[in-house]
Amino acid sequence: MKNKTELSPLQFRIAVLLVAAGCLFLRMPHQFLAPEFWAEDALLYQAAYNLGWHSLLQPLGGVYYNLYGSLFALTAVQFPPILAPWIQIYAAHFAALIIVFLVTSPRFDMPYKAIAALAVVASPQIEAYGGLANAQWILPLGLFVLAFSRASLQKWVLPLEILFSFIVSMTGPLGCFLVPVFLWRCWSAESTEQYRMSILSVIVALGSVAQIAAITHDSQIFYLIQKGAYSPILWITMPLRWMDAIPNLGFELGRNFGGAVLVILLAAVVGRLCFVKPHRDLKIAMIFFASMVLYTGMFKFRRNLNFFGNDRYVYVGSVFLVWFLCILAAGMERKRSIRTFVVIATVIVAVTVFRRFDYPRPTAKIPWSFYAERIGKGAISIPVAPSPEWQVILTR
Repeated sequence: MKNKTELSPLQFRIAVLLVAAGCLFLRMPHQFLAPEFWAEDALLYQAAYNLGWHSLLQPLGGVYYNLYGSLFALTAVQFPPILAPWIQIYAAHFAALIIVFLVTSPRFDMPYKAIAALAVVASPQIEAYGGLANAQWILPLGLFVLAFSRASLQKWVLPLEILFSFIVSMTGPLGCFLVPVFLWRCWSAESTEQYRMSILSVIVALGSVAQIAAITHDSQIFYLIQKGAYSPILWITMPLRWMDAIPNLGFELGRNFGGAVLVILLAAVVGRLCFVKPHRDLKIAMIFFASMVLYTGMFKFRRNLNFFGNDRYVYVGSVFLVWFLCILAAGMERKRSIRTFVVIATVIVAVTVFRRFDYPRPTAKIPWSFYAERIGKGAISIPVAPSPEWQVILTR
C-alpha cells in the first residue's frame, strides 16, 4: 500500500523543479529582480528587432545558429521594449529548468535523480547561466537525456521530443558531438525503441549538418585568439576544471606536474569504472561528450590557453561529475559506500549553490530602462554589459 506522504512521480518532479528554481534565484537574485542584457543576448534582440522572423534563419554573430535564443528574442520584440531583458533572461533560466524536468523523468534511468537534476543548476561554471545565448551550453544535456530515455507509451510525447531535438540541435554546436551517441543508441536499442531513436538521430544529425555548414562558412572562427604564452601541461590538467566545486583545487594543481599525474591516475580509474555495469553506456557517453566539449574549446583557444578561462566549456563535465557519483553510489553493495558517494554528490551541489558567484558580473553603466522609451523612434545604439563594445544597434 502506498504511503500517503509519498510523492507521486509528477509531484516529485515539480518539487525538484521548484528547488532548482530556488537555487538559481539564490545564486543570482539580481538577474531575477533587475535583469539586463548580457553580451550575445544583445545580438539576438538586435537581429529579431531589425529582421523580424528572418532572424530565425540568421546564425548568431554569423557563426552558428541559436534557434532557442532567436525564438525568445523574437518573442521579446512583440512586447514593450522595457520588458525585453526580463523576457530573455527568464527564458535563459527556463532552459535550465527544462533540463531539470527531463532529468527527473521516470523514463531516464539515472539513480538519485534529485541530486542529478539539481547538479544542472549548481555547476560552478557561472558563464552557462543567466544569458539567453548561453543556454546553448545547457540545453544539449536534454538531448543527452533523451538519448538514454525509454520511449513513452503516450503518443503525444514523441512529437514533443522531435520538436525539442530540432530546436536544441539548431541551438549552438554542441549537438554535433551527440550524433555518435545517438547513432550508437539507435544501433544498440531494443526493437521497440529503434523507431523513436532513428527519428531523433536523424533530427540531431541534420541539425549538426546545418551547424557545421554555418561554422565552416566562417573560416576565421578558430583564429580569433591572440597568441600568448601558456604551458602545454594544460592539455593534461584541464579536466581538473570539472572538479571546480572543490575550492582551490585548480590553484594548487592546475599548472604543475602533480596535477598532470593526478589527472592520469584519475583517468585510469574512471576509464576502468566506465566499463563496469550498471549504466556502462551512459558512463562512456558522459566521458565522450564532456571531453569533446572541453577539448574542442581548448582547440579554439589553443593559441592562448588559460586554465581559469572559458568556464562554459567545462560546464557539461562538472554536471557529469555529480551524475557519475550518483551512478557509482547505485552500483555499491555496501550501505556505507553508497552513503559516502551520495553525501559527496550532495555536498558538491550544496556548496556550489551557497557559494553563489566567485565574482559579480559587470553591468551596463546605464540601465536598459533609460533607453527603452527611445526605441521605435529612429535608429539607436544601446551599450550593454559586459563592456561598451557590446551594443544593441536598432535601425528603426
